[in-house]
Amino acid sequence: MPSPPGMSLIIGADGTTARPQGLAEAEVSLPPPGTAPEATHVLSPEVLRNLLAHEDELVRQFAVEQVVQRELSELADGLAERLQDAAYVAVPAARGLEELRAHAQVDAILAAFKEARGEFLAACASTLGVLAPTKLLPAIQDRGRIDDEAFAGVLSALAIAGEADGIAYLDRALTRANVQSPERRGALYSAALMSGDPRLVQRTLGQAIAESEREAPPEGGAYPGRAALASVAGAPVGFARVEAGKELWRISDETLRREARALLGDKAAEAVEAALPRRDVSALLSALEPATKLELPMPSEDRRESLGTMPKRRQDFLRSLIGQRMAVSRLSEEASALFAAAATRAVAVLGFAVLSEDESPGVQAMAKASDGQLSVDLLSGPEEPLVEQLKALGERALRPVVAALSREVFRKVSTIRRLSVALLQAGHGKLLLEAAAETDERQVHGAVVQACVEALAAGEAVVVDVLEARDQESGTVRFALLVATELRTERVALTLGRRFYELRAIDPVMTAQAILRTGDGRLVPLLASRSFADEPEETAVAVLALATETEIEGRIQQALNRVQEDAPPTAPLRVPLNCTNCGETLAYSFHHAYVDVEAKEGAGDPAFVGPMVCKACGARDALVPTQETGQILTMHMMQFLNEMQAGQVQQPPLVTPGQTEVLGKKIGIAAALRKANDDVAASPEGIRPRLQRVRLGLLLARDTVEEDLSAVEALDANSVEAKAMRAQLQQVRGDQLGAMETLTEVVRRLLETDEPRLYDAPDADSLRQSLEAFMLELIDEGVAAPQGIDLTAAEARRREAERRQAEQVQQMQQAGLRGPPPKPRS
Repeated sequence: MPSPPGMSLIIGADGTTARPQGLAEAEVSLPPPGTAPEATHVLSPEVLRNLLAHEDELVRQFAVEQVVQRELSELADGLAERLQDAAYVAVPAARGLEELRAHAQVDAILAAFKEARGEFLAACASTLGVLAPTKLLPAIQDRGRIDDEAFAGVLSALAIAGEADGIAYLDRALTRANVQSPERRGALYSAALMSGDPRLVQRTLGQAIAESEREAPPEGGAYPGRAALASVAGAPVGFARVEAGKELWRISDETLRREARALLGDKAAEAVEAALPRRDVSALLSALEPATKLELPMPSEDRRESLGTMPKRRQDFLRSLIGQRMAVSRLSEEASALFAAAATRAVAVLGFAVLSEDESPGVQAMAKASDGQLSVDLLSGPEEPLVEQLKALGERALRPVVAALSREVFRKVSTIRRLSVALLQAGHGKLLLEAAAETDERQVHGAVVQACVEALAAGEAVVVDVLEARDQESGTVRFALLVATELRTERVALTLGRRFYELRAIDPVMTAQAILRTGDGRLVPLLASRSFADEPEETAVAVLALATETEIEGRIQQALNRVQEDAPPTAPLRVPLNCTNCGETLAYSFHHAYVDVEAKEGAGDPAFVGPMVCKACGARDALVPTQETGQILTMHMMQFLNEMQAGQVQQPPLVTPGQTEVLGKKIGIAAALRKANDDVAASPEGIRPRLQRVRLGLLLARDTVEEDLSAVEALDANSVEAKAMRAQLQQVRGDQLGAMETLTEVVRRLLETDEPRLYDAPDADSLRQSLEAFMLELIDEGVAAPQGIDLTAAEARRREAERRQAEQVQQMQQAGLRGPPPKPRS
């Protein structure tokens, strides 16, 4: 048998055929990374200036991201021109002007603000609040009503700006809060608390206290005042519910015990530690009063570290909250937890602003881990002596020190970044990346990535080293790819290209993204060789080809067409599957999956609703689940069960248990389909295997149904089962009238024939009853009832089934559930 295109089959000594080696790889000749200049970006500022004016929106969006990430302030005028662009270009451009502190572009932002809507309006408001706070309120007043999508962002910008007229505007808005929708009211309360203004905070706290005294929040949500308080506490909206009280107290306990003594002093810390176990919110708030008297430093000039006016606003908020402690103390332990968490968050912000780096638990832990070779003063002091000392230490001595850097608590991300830069410059970058890869802390990841960008030559060297190594841990490789997406240098680009297929096997998404971010057109053929539909390489190759003026043809043209067209939304269940034919593991989208809970396979031997065709080689029924597939399916089932138990089911489940019956035996749907495939292959002229495969194919929306039905009809033109399934296929294709006509013919034949010939159905009566139920479904869809067929008994059976289901739903609702998942129709 000839091998598929782009693949080779290996014949062993015994004549057997080994597994295919995979798809063909693109041949791209790339020099070693060391031949490129050190620490040099692929795209120059002049190239990016031209790309900002590119005719294609995708390229302009790409250029905006490049300018902002590389902090190219000299291109701020180009960003300002993009404020008139499509929303997905204009929004990052507006936020980029804020990042670059582009004060010269304020007039352009004000002009865009007048007509902006939604997320773009919120982005413009945030930028004006930072660059020109005195001009924000007049701009709001000049433009009229703010749409719902932008409302929260605009009011937050006004609160953060802190101008007197803006605070007065929020005060007047609070007076009219009751006429607003719950969502807008919640956004207004959040802005009031965020402002720190005593009058606004007191009014909103009063609202939150009143809500906390009520028995239950609105169904499926939270009161707007408590939701606002949750946002100030740094918690998701779900934590505004009273049920989250225990977790909120735990968070408060953990944070305050760590910060209180250093920030408040011994006496106040002892009061805090006494109040926490008792869940005494009044005593706790009283103990936090010293934090309201701390002298705050001026905001840092480092925009990455500066909290701006947040410490002052949180201090004012905390002062108002402490003033309400008696009212809060009357709440239940669970309801008061949210107020304690908001106070705790304010204390943490003040600690960030006030406490010095040498008091950080992380710095203390690093010094201890070094066995005296790195003092706290050295770790907190100037960079040059620290780098020299780090150079003198070997990997064995440094490993526990670097582990502490990635695992311990640091008050300031700048500390992690500064120490990471020192480690890079001392030649210990690989150890740093390995440690960062082992933690889930995002602030550590961000700090290490930024350190590699700051120490560009050293960061580039270690990323190239890790990506070129063939025995490196996959976690470290993934983190190196993350760093590569931000470095974007020529040496990194060459490394990504030379190791493309190996890196893609570890993480295709990050590999494609890293290549796109470099902007190196030489790597386009590599991406094109794997630009399958709805895969990360597809968008990457389309944008990179346009940006680098690569010839658009073949697979690149196909990818560009798919990216630019208004494609229908993908099915909601997305899982990775491996093709046993070509070896590619790609992502596939389905509407549903049935799992066999009795299957021995870890993934539950899933059967997916939708075509099972490999996107890479086109093989049918060669896709098998991976370990990650099983984890995703389990997650979906557990999530649905949790929603049922909480009475919050909004949509039918995407994954459900499912079995079917074959020859009187219950087996999983995927196993039944495999058996049907084997039976058809063994007996191509057999009718029963074909009918069984049609039945499963209709359930799973497979494209083999028409072929099998035609084969059965050719073998037995009078098969009532084949005609019944033909009616199902007609309904799936939208031909309800044709489906009813076919069903009418089949039911009449069953009524007129004493012993119709059946191949798969258990008996004629059960088949007829199922078809009559099918007729009722079509009638519900607007199809006229068939003439000459009495459906009275079918209607009675349906009413009885509905009654039983209603009883079951009622029983489940009484138990806190909302209804059973749908069962597969077999």
